[in-house]
Amino acid sequence: MRAIFVLLILGLSQSSLAGKSTRTEYYAIFGSTASELLNEMSSKGPEGFDGLTHHETRYSYRTKMINGRCRISQRSMDLDIIYTMPRWENQASADTKLQTRWKAWYRLLEQHEQRHGAIAESGYADILSGWQRIGSSDNCQDIKNQVEQVYNSIRARVRQQNAEYDQTTNHGQSEGITFKLLAGEDEKNSDPEFEDGNTNFGWLAFAALIGTLFYIRKSRYR
Repeated sequence: MRAIFVLLILGLSQSSLAGKSTRTEYYAIFGSTASELLNEMSSKGPEGFDGLTHHETRYSYRTKMINGRCRISQRSMDLDIIYTMPRWENQASADTKLQTRWKAWYRLLEQHEQRHGAIAESGYADILSGWQRIGSSDNCQDIKNQVEQVYNSIRARVRQQNAEYDQTTNHGQSEGITFKLLAGEDEKNSDPEFEDGNTNFGWLAFAALIGTLFYIRKSRYR
């Protein structure tokens, strides 16, 4: 999954406590088979993905000279985590077995996205801790530089951890977020486009054999 970061630097704050908010936004999908549901998510999902985790941060700080030494006198940071997830609108009229498989599949997708959110939350808590460890200087610009260095380095670390998590889990597939789980025995062999690994290697091999790549498919897991 790819996490999106938005940074807003605000004015001076009177609070040194970090705030966190979490919400989930939904996009509607319709279908009566696993293939239809996956096609709906592929075409309607955020940036073509099934789910997405979006982070927004706002922070502010104040420096103050005391006895010729500059220190951080106040600091504040807020973190907003927004999840975008599919909502199966005609689920009640679908086959009960598919509904059961959908719930299991959806739960794994939700857990995957929440893991991305937890990585972000942990990282931004580390930013506040890093700011608290900044000492004093005879130059307030030096303090400001340290504040920005702490923020930027940990933000980069959060981004890298999210990327590594997706790489390790193959964008959730190793955690079970696969067509096979959603389709069950009824569908899993009925659509060659969705065989086990999201890519039809038989088509790729055939295309290479005839020298023409005619099957290209965008992976729906990040």
